Amino acid sequence: MENYLLRPLLERMLRPLFAPIKDFFHAYSPEGLIERSIAEENRLASEVKQSFSFLFDNYAGNIVPLRSEMKDVPRYLQRPTFFHYAVVIVATGEVLFRFLHGRGELSVQVATTTTTEKWKDLAQVLHWLSAAETPRPEMSFTSLTSLDKFAEALQPRMNRLLQADWAR
Repeated sequence: MENYLLRPLLERMLRPLFAPIKDFFHAYSPEGLIERSIAEENRLASEVKQSFSFLFDNYAGNIVPLRSEMKDVPRYLQRPTFFHYAVVIVATGEVLFRFLHGRGELSVQVATTTTTEKWKDLAQVLHWLSAAETPRPEMSFTSLTSLDKFAEALQPRMNRLLQADWAR
């Protein structure tokens, strides 16, 4: 057989054997980890947009890039995020919401634009807001385990959150 006939035949026969090995090494290469990190953040961003649609519709919220995603920082220093955590920040005027998801954990934090180094747990802030109005808060905010539950708890209290002085 001629070489030009043998090579495509061998490639077609051996590709299924070596493709999983190639995929494995790519998944754990720097580029593969970066791709996975970007995919996780995009997935979390779409879930946040769906669950917290009121932030975007009623409060002019928008997703802001992380500080490390500035143009002068090399891509390999921006990603991958540690322990496969995805981070999404939503800005609504003076209030910022940070969503962290990874390793089976979900955390939603809140800060003002003037106190970005002091992020507070959203469940705790919601508890404080409820306790300030009624001696016995109407619900337990420690059981918030999904984006939908966080959104359901935040939506009726959003105006109170914007007006209250909880960021001290």
